[in-house]
Amino acid sequence: FLAEDFDYALTVVNSGIEGMESEWKEMLLTKIRAHQAASAGKNEEAARLFQQFMDKIKATDEAQVGAQDPSTGLRVTKDEVLGLNAARISNLWRLVGNTEKSKASMEEAKTHYAKALATSKEGSEERKAIQKKIAELE
Repeated sequence: FLAEDFDYALTVVNSGIEGMESEWKEMLLTKIRAHQAASAGKNEEAARLFQQFMDKIKATDEAQVGAQDPSTGLRVTKDEVLGLNAARISNLWRLVGNTEKSKASMEEAKTHYAKALATSKEGSEERKAIQKKIAELE
């Protein structure tokens, strides 16, 4: 994702990653396709795909979702992942002129980030990162 070479990412995931369960594979494929659609300016399609990805994340245990953000090295929670993607969806709906869906997605992003903030450790780098993300939503 960091290199934004989504065709290559699709190839790698489709070829199989040892130990990856089929549900994780499908989740990753959905996310990659969402990024591809957004990069191609297919904003409605991207919004729908990111929503599908979010739905899969919502149905996944926190322990399976929480991971390290490769761009920061910080641990991210399920609510942070959901908040980030809801904010992406909000922006995509804004780009196509759907103000109602954009606002609803932004409210969802704020809700997820608020939950992430509430469970973060006071003074931690993770908490500071969440606070920064919340500030960027305004």
